[in-house]
Amino acid sequence: MTNFKINIALALIFGLFLISACNLKSDTPVPSQTSSVEPTGDAGTSLQTPVIPEPTPTLAPTPTAQPRELTVCLGNEPTSLFPYTSHERAAQAVLSAIYDGPFEPDENLNNSVPKIVEQSPSLDNGGMRLEAVSVRRGESIVDSSGALVSLSEGVVYRPAGCTQRSCELVYAGEDAVQMNQWVLTYTLLPGMTWSDGAPLTSDDSLYGYEVAQALFPAVKAELLSRTASYTVIDERSVEWKGLPGYQDGDAAAKFFAPLPRHAWESIAMQDLPASETASRSPIGWGAYVMSEWLPGEQIVLQRNANFFQASAGKPYYDRMAFRFGSNTGQTAVELRAAGCEVIDPAMGELPVEGQVFRQPASWTLLLFGMQPADESRPSPFANPAVRQAAALCIDRAAVAQAAGAELAEAYVPAASLYFDPQAVLPAYDPAAAGLLLTNAGWVDADNDPATPRTAQGAAGFALEASFVVSLYVSPDPTLQAAASIIQQGLAGCGIQVGLETLPAEEYLAAGPSGPVFGRAFDLALFAWQATETPPCRLMLSSEIPGDYPAYAKGWSGANAAGYTNAEYDRACSSALTGLPGDSTVLQDYAQAQRLLAEDLPLLPLYWQVRISTATAELCNLTAADGRLAWWYIDEVIDCSK
Repeated sequence: MTNFKINIALALIFGLFLISACNLKSDTPVPSQTSSVEPTGDAGTSLQTPVIPEPTPTLAPTPTAQPRELTVCLGNEPTSLFPYTSHERAAQAVLSAIYDGPFEPDENLNNSVPKIVEQSPSLDNGGMRLEAVSVRRGESIVDSSGALVSLSEGVVYRPAGCTQRSCELVYAGEDAVQMNQWVLTYTLLPGMTWSDGAPLTSDDSLYGYEVAQALFPAVKAELLSRTASYTVIDERSVEWKGLPGYQDGDAAAKFFAPLPRHAWESIAMQDLPASETASRSPIGWGAYVMSEWLPGEQIVLQRNANFFQASAGKPYYDRMAFRFGSNTGQTAVELRAAGCEVIDPAMGELPVEGQVFRQPASWTLLLFGMQPADESRPSPFANPAVRQAAALCIDRAAVAQAAGAELAEAYVPAASLYFDPQAVLPAYDPAAAGLLLTNAGWVDADNDPATPRTAQGAAGFALEASFVVSLYVSPDPTLQAAASIIQQGLAGCGIQVGLETLPAEEYLAAGPSGPVFGRAFDLALFAWQATETPPCRLMLSSEIPGDYPAYAKGWSGANAAGYTNAEYDRACSSALTGLPGDSTVLQDYAQAQRLLAEDLPLLPLYWQVRISTATAELCNLTAADGRLAWWYIDEVIDCSK
């Protein structure tokens, strides 16, 4: 009986198990099946053969979007990325991606466009104003020519309400005078942050000012010496005040770019340029952030997730790689094949396809020693007719060709807004030069152009003195080629030139030891760096080097020719001190250029042009006059996609 009960129990359990199994099977979805009837070989009969279910399809994995990367090949590796001291082209290219602005040139290079502040200060929008302040004798001011002086008898100044040279006054020793004080207000865009997410405030701009002060005079010396105060108004606004009398056309330059106080305040300000933190891993607010710096290889940047224009889909690229040091021995074609999408500068053969950018880098000139520091030393070039004749003897086009450069018609490029086509330099005409020299008292007595002319009434020279001068030039092959053409051209007019070849750092050393800036030379060949605005300041009479106080700049002045022209000084100073938007500024620059072309203290010869290239697919790299514009880096896209 017991066994029977056990068997019944087991049977019930087994039945329940089968029912459960059937229920589990019916709840499990299976693929639909199709039956097929196939012949078996026996007539009238068939067998239903099971169909093997098709496997469940496997979904392909969603492809991962490949990061967009822009590769830039630079000619050299930056030595530092500290904003105040990194002036190399390679460093500026990288910094333009880490920072955005604060101001950048517009597409025509005429005006500054605010990037992280709400507006560029102007009289119209209220961000700029002129306040009347009282100034006493002995206090620091900026005079009407832009020079930093103490108010004393005889100083020319602009009284309150006067912004141009036409209303200037001469200080006669009154106890106090009223002058203009230039005040500018800047307001940051709301919600600005550093790349690490920390708020970017007006205090960071104040910190930038304080760091510049700590590094004075190595950093922003001219601006700091003319700044009366820089103060925080509120969390987003700062105010700059200049010394009484100071004004110019560049309101954007008075704003001190923010520096990250929260990240750098533990480092002594004077130590920042050499610190690893500030010089190798700068924190910015721009489109990209530092990822890695592999010395001798490349700098890699990543997209800044906190970029203030990220909501607009900027930047287009996720990564930027700046390779450096490889441009020297490879052509642009080879670099392009190696993956370089932008090459700056481009060396050797240019690619057949792609974009080519040309930017004036420097202008080479022939400087005439007009006014030697030693008054007992006569100069044939003190006579403007002799300088005019010398210019007519030189085939400037041949000089530019020998140097492999572009002919210069002025100290600003012909494509510049400031270029004046009426300021025409003398054309190559040796015959006309001969007449000028003869009338100036330098005669070809033996009718042999191979021998130097001799003095026959030339001012300051003994009778029969030979017209023999020296030309200082560096060993640089390009300058040597130019000097050879100049030497031959002047020889053909009866001016014998001996080449004095010295390292540039020697003959261009500060006076009184350096022969050029010590004003102890006849002719000198060298280059000045190209600037956006005309460098008329270089030839102001206040820039003549010499012993202080007879010469305001001491031996640091730039006007080594000793050129003096009161009309030129007025035009140049007026241009340099014109307020933003002043319509007379262009006129003043044009007049200064025309006067230089007439007086010829220097002869512009050629432009050395920096050439960069990019693939045809890249858009938004170009600025006016076809140059590579690094400040547009957050705008660059691949327009082929």
